[in-house]
Amino acid sequence: SGHVTKTQFVRVLNLLGIDLSSSVLSLLLKKYMDRGNADEVNYFEFINDVDRPEDMFGAGRDFNHSYDYFSVTDPRKVEDQIVKLEPEDVDDLLARIRKECSEKRIRLQEFFRDFDRLRSGNITIPQLRIGMNMAKIDLSKAEFELLTTNYASDKTGLVRWRQFCDEVDEVFTKKNLEKDATVEVAKPALVTKYGQTAPPKPDRSLASKLVAKFKDKLRRERLDAKSFFQSWDRHNRFKVSPKQFRQVLATFGFELTDPESEALCKYYANQDGEIEYLKFLSDSNPDAQTALEETKSKYRAKGWKFDGVADYDTLMSKVKGIVKTGRIRLLEFFQDHDALRKGTVPYMKF
Repeated sequence: SGHVTKTQFVRVLNLLGIDLSSSVLSLLLKKYMDRGNADEVNYFEFINDVDRPEDMFGAGRDFNHSYDYFSVTDPRKVEDQIVKLEPEDVDDLLARIRKECSEKRIRLQEFFRDFDRLRSGNITIPQLRIGMNMAKIDLSKAEFELLTTNYASDKTGLVRWRQFCDEVDEVFTKKNLEKDATVEVAKPALVTKYGQTAPPKPDRSLASKLVAKFKDKLRRERLDAKSFFQSWDRHNRFKVSPKQFRQVLATFGFELTDPESEALCKYYANQDGEIEYLKFLSDSNPDAQTALEETKSKYRAKGWKFDGVADYDTLMSKVKGIVKTGRIRLLEFFQDHDALRKGTVPYMKF
């Protein structure tokens, strides 16, 4: 009916923590009690006056007061993004295209094949631009002119798209390997310069010392550094931000000062300011043989006698005893490192 008694009305106000004086409460009851009804309060009208829709649901444009509180916030401006990259040479440009194709896992020939119906290996210059746009590889004017100049065909207005695609696809494999099994497959260039200057000599020297120090830490503690970086690199781009790079090193207990962090970031950063951690790991990867040779002397220097067992059968009996006593399932510890279930794991994972 939309009505409650005076006692119930006052009780609900007390439950909500609304304490009113007797004079204010009498005025409130006088306003919301119907004429001729001295015992009940019209709480429905009271709620409509208190909970107004414009106060509760002020989410429209007329109620957007964010600029009153955040005056520095500007509306998002959508503009055409013009790429203005200038490569050093055609090899630098090919390295950039190979890198994007490797990250996106695309084959450029799939975007050009339909333009060349006669399979002559040549297409027009506008068709080359259309194919690169379909592959979502943005090229600046300087890059595109360099590409058309170096792959210009003998026929006017055409470019050799097949030769261009073969050189880019070398990041995946090299053609005609089945014809010569002894050919050496060289690793194609993936590092781009694009006007980058080398870091100063003090930064290079400091970075080399830090890499050697980190390499020694990996050798002593037998850590698998790549798995820590991959947890931040979900799309397998083999790049992390400088902040993530420093956080990963901190998880190893390898703390860096600000100058040391800047030196490493300058040395291993690409043109976008991201850290290519694969290059860092290849420089700091400890040699497995050196790690094996180093393990014995540590215990003897401290007076520990840790000769272990001498033969394989005794070792397996010892492992089986530990597994049985501790109720351990070794498979659970290895199968996460063998995603393809080949039955093999890397040395560091083992």
